Amino acid sequence: MKVSSAHFIKRRTAVVGWLTIFTQAALPLSFAYAPLVHAAQDPAAKWYQSGNNDLNAQSIFENHSDTLASSGSALSEGNAAGMARSAATGAVNNSIEEWLGQFGTARVQLNLDDKFKTEGSEADLLVPLYENKDNILFTQLGFRHKDERNTGNLGLGVRHFTGDWMLGANTFFDNDFTGENRRMGVGVEAWRDYLKLSANSYIRLSDWHQSRDFEDYDERPANGYDLRAEGWLPSFPQLGAKVMYEQYQGDEVALFGKDNRQKDPWAFTGGVNYTPIPLLTLAAQHRAGKDGQSDSQLSLQMNYRLGESWSKQVDPNLVGASRTLNGTRYDLVERNNSIVLDYRKQETVKLVVPEKTSGKSRSTVPVSFTVETKNPLQRIDWDASSLVAAGGSLTQVGSNQLSITMPPYQAAGSNVYRFAGVAYDAKGNSGSATGELHVEVGEVSAGATTVSATQPRLQPMVPTPRR
Repeated sequence: MKVSSAHFIKRRTAVVGWLTIFTQAALPLSFAYAPLVHAAQDPAAKWYQSGNNDLNAQSIFENHSDTLASSGSALSEGNAAGMARSAATGAVNNSIEEWLGQFGTARVQLNLDDKFKTEGSEADLLVPLYENKDNILFTQLGFRHKDERNTGNLGLGVRHFTGDWMLGANTFFDNDFTGENRRMGVGVEAWRDYLKLSANSYIRLSDWHQSRDFEDYDERPANGYDLRAEGWLPSFPQLGAKVMYEQYQGDEVALFGKDNRQKDPWAFTGGVNYTPIPLLTLAAQHRAGKDGQSDSQLSLQMNYRLGESWSKQVDPNLVGASRTLNGTRYDLVERNNSIVLDYRKQETVKLVVPEKTSGKSRSTVPVSFTVETKNPLQRIDWDASSLVAAGGSLTQVGSNQLSITMPPYQAAGSNVYRFAGVAYDAKGNSGSATGELHVEVGEVSAGATTVSATQPRLQPMVPTPRR
């Protein structure tokens, strides 16, 4: 039996995706074993908090980490030009993150395609504004270039540490500068060692306006929400997993891209990640949604932390400490920073006729109509088949007027007839309208009517005999 390569690849992708979901759905069960969490508080974690530097690790990773990251990215492109771009962007990513790291936790992803466009690039920065042992007030700033749109994010949040948990809340303002879409977000967080739980809601602030993606379409942000869980194995903190459920409301929502719009779409995402050193994370995720929509993603993330030496950022022994509450204290808020859009087709052709028109039997009645088009009007097709079959007629006599001849009145039948029109513009868009015609009894003509009277016959009265 011969199997096509396309079919094999499709099946393999689906199997890998669902294995990813299954793996990371089962992984959080390990978090129920609390003793492992305490066992993970090893001397390396305490050393991480002390501020000591491992100069050997610093020397090794400073010399080779940039090259390794660049080479890995280049392998995915498979050409020398891609390797050069990857090396350049890797160096820039490190420089930017190191500079931003002076102010807080920074995450930067800079992409360059073969046309040197920065599609898919993004940067986020969390800066503490005020903090003490139990509380942090922070702001989070973000900027991203995706789908040829520039989107900025401005957030404010608070985190409170109590016992073994961190409880937090945040609010964000998202602005699509390119498409003029604005949205707010509200989120909550509940974290503990090796586990993060969060929920976010997204509420549009801008309404329908001309879409920049499609001609004759409007766009606006879609309202929605997501629920997230992320965790790591206490016995092997380099390996983590996450799950997410998200849903948005709208008739044509582009959750899976502007060319795959759906009504009220939802999606379930499962992913695994591997962190060999605190600075680098390799991640793979698969998303499956409504009507069989799905996609997969591989990514390399680089995170730079405020006030930490380079040796700590590249020491594999300190990955475990970064999974504790102390290690995640300044982590970025996990949310969808890109605005999900809802679309609708514009009413480019609008035809209006009277809902009801009445006229005498066999009379001619003028009927006015209006038509509005965004593009030049091409034609209007009229349908009055039932009216014509009954003996009437419909004719367009002007750009905005019809001449309708009523059929004979039917004493024993229906005298209501429907007619319809469909207007087309030069681009093939259409708009329709329907109306009713009511035939009334015609007036009686005295000149055509003969009236006759019959003289009544008188019969004699017969007297009733007396008894």
